[in-house]
Amino acid sequence: MATLRYGAHSSVQIDFDACTLLAECDGPRSARPAPLAEAVHDVLAKPVGLPALSRCITPSDQITIALEAGVPEAAEVAAAVVRYLVDSAVDPDGITVLRSAPPAGGEPQNPTAAIPADLLRRIRLVDHDPRDRASLAYLAASHSGEPIWLNRALTDADVVLPIGCAHGRAVPGHFGLHSAIYPTFADYQAQARFRSPQALGARGRHRKGFVDAVAEIGWLLGIAFTVQVIPGAGGAFHQVVAGSPDQVRRRVRAVYDQTWRWDVPRRAGVVVVGIEGGPEQQTWANVARALTAAMDCVRDEGTVIVCCEVAEAPGEAVESLRAARSHQQAVRAMTNKPPDDALTAVQLARAIERVNLFLRSRLDPDMLEDLLIGAIQSDEELNRLVSRFHDGIVLGNAPQTKVRVATK
Repeated sequence: MATLRYGAHSSVQIDFDACTLLAECDGPRSARPAPLAEAVHDVLAKPVGLPALSRCITPSDQITIALEAGVPEAAEVAAAVVRYLVDSAVDPDGITVLRSAPPAGGEPQNPTAAIPADLLRRIRLVDHDPRDRASLAYLAASHSGEPIWLNRALTDADVVLPIGCAHGRAVPGHFGLHSAIYPTFADYQAQARFRSPQALGARGRHRKGFVDAVAEIGWLLGIAFTVQVIPGAGGAFHQVVAGSPDQVRRRVRAVYDQTWRWDVPRRAGVVVVGIEGGPEQQTWANVARALTAAMDCVRDEGTVIVCCEVAEAPGEAVESLRAARSHQQAVRAMTNKPPDDALTAVQLARAIERVNLFLRSRLDPDMLEDLLIGAIQSDEELNRLVSRFHDGIVLGNAPQTKVRVATK
């Protein structure tokens, strides 16, 4: 018997009497080391590879805190960073919080909600709109000759302090540490290029081209100090790393693996995954991330069951999968003008092509059927499906989980 948590407070008991449970992966594997505010202060005061942040800035600096969408407990993290800056004698009037657009279908979060009112009156909050040319500034030409347009809050700042959400290696759509800056705060054309089916499927030298392009923008912008938040269960804050980009990159890889990597003996016939957390975690984008983990440990033509509380209507790209004659046709049509949720749609299409996909969710069963996704509406139905297989794997907190298979 395995227990899988999903949603805000839901869980399902999975009976493995007739099916061998190969692994039950429910992270994080390490305990949260410190309260959030204390952890953020500590890494800013003792960063990796650099002296304390207070020694890297001056009171008159114009500082832009660039907050990537999806950062766990973003408002509390931003408040802790602002408090550290103000305690380091930085003028609050010189602090800007730059907020990225929410993921497709997601609700915008207020990253300044936890900042005390006396400071909030003096801090500037800027929303990034990739289609608003007036809010963009030319940085330079890239190595390949492409013009680089970024939000003016970045190019006008004396110090840019990116705060990003850490990911496992080679996560689709993520091209390195400076993804928190580019294409997150770039123009719409650059963002579209990075969410195209070609970018999602990039491997080897092709993928390295995207990674190098992102790293180049970080260098051109002069990013010398960066912050990465490692998510915990349900997308909550777990740990934070700060310092020089190269040192942070190495530390994040080690800490992320310690927290979220699980070893399983072999691929399974059925993989049951959960998406834990409140409404902000119950998104189509997280369904796609959960599928990334599941596809690493399910056999071809096996079955993946996603347990979640997703209720939101799908975005334009996912809807196009329903309308097209085939998923391959829909994906090809996204090449030139990929919608905001193209990454999610391509991951869904590829999963459905390889495995049988089922969702336990709050979505309309007829809509799921149009996508060639089965709808599971009870624990009993889920257990009957699992009992058809010889072996299975359970992945809790699947959007964060990394799986390594011993025998492919």
